[in-house]
Amino acid sequence: MVVFQRAVALVSLVLGLGTIILGLIIGSRPDPVSYQHVGQEPVARFVIAQDGTGYLQMVGDPTIYILNINLFSPKIDSHWLFSQGYQQVGIIYDKNQVIRVHAKTRDTGKLIEEGEGYGIVSITFMNGAGAQQTFDTEQYKQHPDDYNLDYWPIGLTVIGIGIILIRASAGLSRLKEGPPSYLKMALDGPL
Repeated sequence: MVVFQRAVALVSLVLGLGTIILGLIIGSRPDPVSYQHVGQEPVARFVIAQDGTGYLQMVGDPTIYILNINLFSPKIDSHWLFSQGYQQVGIIYDKNQVIRVHAKTRDTGKLIEEGEGYGIVSITFMNGAGAQQTFDTEQYKQHPDDYNLDYWPIGLTVIGIGIILIRASAGLSRLKEGPPSYLKMALDGPL
């Protein structure tokens, strides 16, 4: 019984230390969000997929820009904007967020050009008279400049689990074989 307790205590100690190291790695890793601006360009193609996501390409630019319409405020009504002559756009996208494109159009069900694209965080529609309509995501409103995502809450939770495992290891290593009442006292005592 004592050998088993010591083995479990050692495994718990090693797992606890490994979990703490993992928590430090998770919390300290940088995950930058960097924005790229694309100026006033004419729209070559704007397609809305069956799930409501918009896919945008500009004249002379083969890049696909992805517009999750539900993330923008005010809500984007692309049909109204294009009918009012808003044929040019300026966008800001997260250049570190590459998104796989594989979707079908809402109206015809045809496959949208497959490949990779970038998620738009801000878009400005412009017409020939100089009028503009700007739409931003909540992410962009909160962080209009480049920033790093904060993973410390997750890392600290993982570190806490590691500390619990180490404390359990310490408690198990102090247990001695004895009558059941002694075992109860050891478990109820300080760790």
